[in-house]
Amino acid sequence: MKLSRQDLSSLMKDFPNVELSYEKNIHKTVPSSNIYLTIPKGKKYFAWFRNWKKYNVCFFMELDKRRKNIQTVFIKNVCFDPLLCSGVGTIVYGTLFHIDTYAFLNVEDIFHFKGANISANTQYEKINTLQTIFSNYLKPLMLSSSDIAFGLPIIDTNHGNLIKKIQNLPYSLYCVQHRLLHQRRTFLNERVNIIKKYEFNFTIKATIHPDIYELYYKKGDELVCYKFACIPDYKTSVYMNSIFRDIKENNNLDRLEESDDEEEFENISDDKFVDLEKSLKFKCVYLKYYDSWKPLIQTEELVCTENDMQKIEKYNAR
Repeated sequence: MKLSRQDLSSLMKDFPNVELSYEKNIHKTVPSSNIYLTIPKGKKYFAWFRNWKKYNVCFFMELDKRRKNIQTVFIKNVCFDPLLCSGVGTIVYGTLFHIDTYAFLNVEDIFHFKGANISANTQYEKINTLQTIFSNYLKPLMLSSSDIAFGLPIIDTNHGNLIKKIQNLPYSLYCVQHRLLHQRRTFLNERVNIIKKYEFNFTIKATIHPDIYELYYKKGDELVCYKFACIPDYKTSVYMNSIFRDIKENNNLDRLEESDDEEEFENISDDKFVDLEKSLKFKCVYLKYYDSWKPLIQTEELVCTENDMQKIEKYNAR
C-alpha cells in the first residue's frame, strides 16, 4: 500500500514522542551489566501497530544513521492480534536484517503497548512485555518473501554463554549490547569479532610425502582435486597417519628402536608405508589463516560440491 504525502504528514503528527536510549561503544565486558543481547547489522526501524483508515496495520518507519529522524514509512504484512492497535497502538524498535531473501526485525525495545506508554519501564519489565507479545499477540509467520517476521534478540545473563551461542549465526552481528535490568542507564555496545566456522566433507587421499593429503570435492559425478589438506599440529598428523600410513612411531614410541624386518628392508619403494589407493570421506574445518581445511573425523555423509567451494572462496576473498 502506497502512502500519499498527506498520509505521511498525518502519521507523523500522530506518532508519539519517543526517546531512544543512549548507546556507547565499549571494548571489554562490563561486570555490572545484568543482561547481554545480540544486535545484528542493519537499519533501525520503529514498527507501529495501529488502526489506520479503519484497518489494523503495521507501519515500518526507517530511521536515519543518527537515529534522529524518520526517513521512510511503509506498510508490510504482519500476523498480529488487532488488540496491539488499541489506543495509540503498540510501538517497538529494532534492527531490520536479512537471511537469504527473507527480512526479519530484531525487536530490541518497546515504548507503547496497547496504547499505554511504557517508555519509563525497566528492561526487566520491557522484556517481560515483549515475551508476552510474542507469546500471545504476534506470530513470526511469513506468507511471502516480501513479508517481515518479528523476533527477539538472543538474550543471556551470562556473557560467556552468549558468546558461545553466536559463533555460527546465519547473519552478520553488529554488537553484543550490555544492559542493566532494573536501572535506566546507557546501553553499552561491545563489538565482537566472530570468525564464521565452515565445516564441509571432503574425500581425502594420501600422497607419498609426509603430512600431504589431497582434498577432493564433487562436480557432477566426478571427484575434483581441490587443494592440500591442512595438518597444523602433531595430533592431526598422528590421526591421519594412523589411517593412511604404517608408521610404527605413531602407534608406540617404544617401537622406535625396533629394527625393520627383512621384507621391509628389501622393499625400497617410496610408497611402502602409505596406501595411495585408499580414499575416505572426512569432515573438515576451514582454517582461514592457512587457507585450507583441517581433517576432523571420518564421515559417511555426502561430499561437498562445487557450489560449496564457491561459497568459501567468496568468504575468503573478503
